[in-house]
Amino acid sequence: MILIIEKENTKRLCKDGYFRNFAMFGSFKDCTKIYKSLGQALYVAKKMSARVVNIPDHMRVEAGGTIIEEKPCPDKKGYVTYTHHDLTKFIVNTP
Repeated sequence: MILIIEKENTKRLCKDGYFRNFAMFGSFKDCTKIYKSLGQALYVAKKMSARVVNIPDHMRVEAGGTIIEEKPCPDKKGYVTYTHHDLTKFIVNTP
């Protein structure tokens, strides 16, 4: 999942062109914009002087911007461990 965030903080770019701290994922204009290609996201981020975040496929992002990684628990079968990461950990470029 490739997203664009503001340079100063972790507000994410939405489909209507505004940056928001709390943005859902979906088809409405106030939802987070997800890019399919890294090149297109880098091009848009350079024009907006923003940063690009590339989140691995096995992780997910909640509406508040926290990245959640789910790992199977090694000592108990069927249980999982959740690890929370910050968006700034996965920044690809810095303007």
